[in-house]
Amino acid sequence: MVAYRFHQYQVVGRALPTETDEHPNIFRMKLLATNEVCAKSKCWYYMRKQKKVKKSNGQVLAINECVGGTVEARTKFLALVNRFLDHPYRKGIVYLLNTTLRFF
Repeated sequence: MVAYRFHQYQVVGRALPTETDEHPNIFRMKLLATNEVCAKSKCWYYMRKQKKVKKSNGQVLAINECVGGTVEARTKFLALVNRFLDHPYRKGIVYLLNTTLRFF
């Protein structure tokens, strides 16, 4: 079995201040990634999709690695689910994965 080396990161970011919005909202995301660079990249992906903030119009305020016991459980769970991603009902499995990871 392949050992996945995921770490949990907390990335804090926001849109750049403009004349119309001098104090933009600050967003915090907890992500699973292999390193800080991948965590930052995932953060920009989700910011672009969910909050309509691109990398050129935003900034990362902080990146922290969250240390805890649940990361090992998540990596084991991801390793098991990763085997089933070639299944014909892949979209349902990915939805199940995303909804289940919220409660870990």
